[in-house]
Amino acid sequence: MEHVYPDLHAPSSAMLLPSMPQMHQIHQMHHPASPPSSSYPMPDEPRHLFGSQPYLPYPPPSPYDHSHNQNHNLYYPPTPYYAPPRAMDTTGQIAPPGMRPRLTTSIFEEEGGLCYQVDVNGICVARREDNHMINGTKLLNVAQMTRGRRDGILKAEKQKTVVKVGPMHLKGVWIPYDRALALANQEKITELLYPLFVHDIGALLYHPSNAARIPWIQQQQGGEEGEDGRSRL
Repeated sequence: MEHVYPDLHAPSSAMLLPSMPQMHQIHQMHHPASPPSSSYPMPDEPRHLFGSQPYLPYPPPSPYDHSHNQNHNLYYPPTPYYAPPRAMDTTGQIAPPGMRPRLTTSIFEEEGGLCYQVDVNGICVARREDNHMINGTKLLNVAQMTRGRRDGILKAEKQKTVVKVGPMHLKGVWIPYDRALALANQEKITELLYPLFVHDIGALLYHPSNAARIPWIQQQQGGEEGEDGRSRL
């Protein structure tokens, strides 16, 4: 018996795909047409995938972006500038802002020499002209420390001279220039004592602003003193 095999290359109606009209009819059978509704988005009105909110073409403008509005009336205050704090002069050579040299002089008769003096808050701090020693007792009084702490600091000084006679503003414990400057920096009173630590302190007596009083200064340095034993500049 002879078997007849179908020709796979020959066209067959069972193997042909349906035509476009037939596919349209099949689609209508499984998906019946629904009446048009206004809830469905129109092609020219894009909307969100899960809601009725329409897509925004661009993000909302920032309140700080004024490129879209040139006529805005918003006021932005300028950024305040804070000047850095000024470092304290620890050398005693620089005058604080707004301070002019103010010295007094007196003759230290008990020790036989001239003293330069600076008045701070009613306290007279003296410095000798010959060896530049400074009255440490009066210096620490400017720092407004207790008497016990002051006496303890001065007692620990290795090199010192104790003066118990003479004018009240010259009595006390005298210490070397370097130690006095170190204590002034420790207590942060160096600028208050200006110009006590200026190296050439005598030159300030002949400052141009004191030119009219130079003859009087020279007369006072010659030995004439005021009632309190001090010659004022």
